[in-house]
Amino acid sequence: MSLIPTLRSEISAQACLERARLRVADWKQRKAHPTDPEIQKAMVDFKKLTLQRTLANEPIHLEAALDYIALQTELELPQQQISKELALLTKAKHDFESAEDLLSKDYQESRAKYPQKTKIYEGYLRFIEACILCCQAKQPQSEEAQNKLRAKAKELLLQIVDDRIHPTLTARCQMQLERFL
Repeated sequence: MSLIPTLRSEISAQACLERARLRVADWKQRKAHPTDPEIQKAMVDFKKLTLQRTLANEPIHLEAALDYIALQTELELPQQQISKELALLTKAKHDFESAEDLLSKDYQESRAKYPQKTKIYEGYLRFIEACILCCQAKQPQSEEAQNKLRAKAKELLLQIVDDRIHPTLTARCQMQLERFL
C-alpha cells in the first residue's frame, strides 16, 4: 500500500520545499545533466507544492511555484528561456488566481480568514506580474515599448519592497531589480 504524502501542514510543506531546494543546489554543484533523477524529483516536489496549496502555508506554495519556474527556465535552451519563463509565469498567475477546482476554491475562500496571508498572496501576485512585465520587455518590440514595460515593472517591484510584506518576497524583488532593470 502506497501512501501519498499530504502537503497541507506547514511543516511538511516547508520540509518538502527545502528538500527540493537542496536537490537543486546539489544538482548545480555537481553540474549534473538536466535529466538527473534528483532534479526531476525536485521538479515533482515543486509542482506538488504548487498544486496542493493552502493559503495558511503561504508563502511556501508561491515560493515553490517561483522555484519551479526558475528551474524550468534554466533547463531551457538560452534562446527560448524568456518565452518559457513568460509562459510559466502567466500560467502560475492564472492558477493562483483561479477558483475553478476544489483546492483553488478553498484557497481563494480562505483569504477572508487569513488577512496577513492574503497580503503575502497579493504581494507575490504583484511580483509575478512584475516578472511578466520584465519578460515582455525582453520580447522583440520597439525600444519605447520595452522602456515602458521596464518602468512599470520597476515601479511594481519598488512598491513591493516599500510595502515590506515578507522578507523573502523583498529579497526576490531586489534580485529581480538587479537582474532585469
